[in-house]
Amino acid sequence: MENYKIANRANAACSQCQKRYSNQEEYISILAHPSPDSEEFVRLSFCLECWDREKGKRRYLCFWRSCKSKVSPQSWDIQSLLETFEDLANKQFALEDEEAKFCYLLALVLLRKKRLSLQDIRFQKNQEYFVLFEKKKNKSWKIPVPPLDKEEIEHLTNKLASLLQSPETLKREGEKK
Repeated sequence: MENYKIANRANAACSQCQKRYSNQEEYISILAHPSPDSEEFVRLSFCLECWDREKGKRRYLCFWRSCKSKVSPQSWDIQSLLETFEDLANKQFALEDEEAKFCYLLALVLLRKKRLSLQDIRFQKNQEYFVLFEKKKNKSWKIPVPPLDKEEIEHLTNKLASLLQSPETLKREGEKK
């Protein structure tokens, strides 16, 4: 396996027009060589308008669609998310219950943050399950993958964002009322 050096992670603005991304605005990120003779890659981001103009002009290794988050990941209390996940994962919910869907969303966040690892994907009675593992506690969970529509994803994301607000933010909001 080869290791690649990737320089300067994309920032909060378009690499072409320098427009700053607003909350929940979609943009395109790419990995590309900064010059034809370069060994390293750079990560660049483009607003959708600039990407439509740029995509045929530049050689790139890969691209993906990203979205600017409402909540700063640096403010996330991962331990609290893990405890909430464990609490929900240890209970039994019907697949259509909001708790089951929220547990799945927390699992995705914790997978991304590398606090959980995906051991297996199983199918039982036409239902998909993730088998997740937490190394520190040497514990596994089997989590159903619920069907989610766009409105449910938005609702659960907003619920997660409200849980992720720091105590300082909640205190300031309380003082405004």
